[in-house]
Amino acid sequence: MKNPVVLLLLTTLMILSGCKNSSAPQFDSAQITESPVEEDHINDTEIPAVPTDSSSISPNITYGIASDEDRLLNSEIRVICYGTSMVYGTGGGGVTMSDVIKRISGADAINYGGYAENTNCIAARSGANKLTLTSDVTIPPDETPVEIYFESEFGQVDLLLINTDSGLNPVKIGDITGKLTREDDHFYFTRLEPGDEEHVSASDIIIPYSVSRMQNTDIIVIWASGNDYIQNSEETNLLIEKMDKMIAFNGNDKYIIISKTNKGDDIPETDEINKSLKEHYGNHFIDLREYLMSQASSDLGYPLDEDDMIDISEGLVPRCFRADNEHGNSLYYFVAGQQVYKKCQELGYLK
Repeated sequence: MKNPVVLLLLTTLMILSGCKNSSAPQFDSAQITESPVEEDHINDTEIPAVPTDSSSISPNITYGIASDEDRLLNSEIRVICYGTSMVYGTGGGGVTMSDVIKRISGADAINYGGYAENTNCIAARSGANKLTLTSDVTIPPDETPVEIYFESEFGQVDLLLINTDSGLNPVKIGDITGKLTREDDHFYFTRLEPGDEEHVSASDIIIPYSVSRMQNTDIIVIWASGNDYIQNSEETNLLIEKMDKMIAFNGNDKYIIISKTNKGDDIPETDEINKSLKEHYGNHFIDLREYLMSQASSDLGYPLDEDDMIDISEGLVPRCFRADNEHGNSLYYFVAGQQVYKKCQELGYLK
């Protein structure tokens, strides 16, 4: 029997467009449109009947929303979500993990997801991977783009600004705020407002937008590594070093690490990577892959079908949670948001 309370919440959020179960409530995905989020703007996609008053929801919801009192307290706290297209929400039809966190907890959840980016680029947008000018630059008094040259502390950032500038722009170079853009393999800085010409020396740091907004109470969620194509333990250890630097840069011990979920011929070490992440990060780690493959369907009250069971036998996340071989659907991102909120409660970060 389906859990009626969970069914109510799923129905009100209307995010079941990706689930195949014919008995599950369905809706036309055309009702909502893909609305990628940039900078710190929460997804504003309209999802009808989303409850804002907890009195309309049963207090016994296992994965429900916070009470009105707790939502008010949580609203003062920011949950900063850094990561790949999984954080960005690719395949979710407008539903993102950060949006779900915001809607069910009341916290100010911010989406800094970058499509097709590796951890070097994600860390650069967070400010932990410092981007340092390698030559002097003279910024003109008007909004004329000027080419700049920089290096990354973590190494190559070949994918930076290919698809998104979430959390990066506007950047600050010297005392001037502007936009960092890319044309082929060349980077340009364009000031936002006219002013005095300024000479900036090599070794100056490019300051991302996310850094200018940092608060010492921020909770950071890191869902990275999906585009790093890690093949061995040495590369896994390097990934952990980079994540450790992102955590340290945040300035407190409030963090959550989410596992890799996809697995294929090009990423054979997924389970080993997750094992290493769990050992290193302990209770701060969410094994979302394991949860989706073992417990999520039961908790939500929807039995898996034969195709889903075949997926699990092959080491894959069940297809009722996936939009394609790599990305999740709306239900997948709903589960991710729930699990992050639950972990925030366990760690005492949110009410």
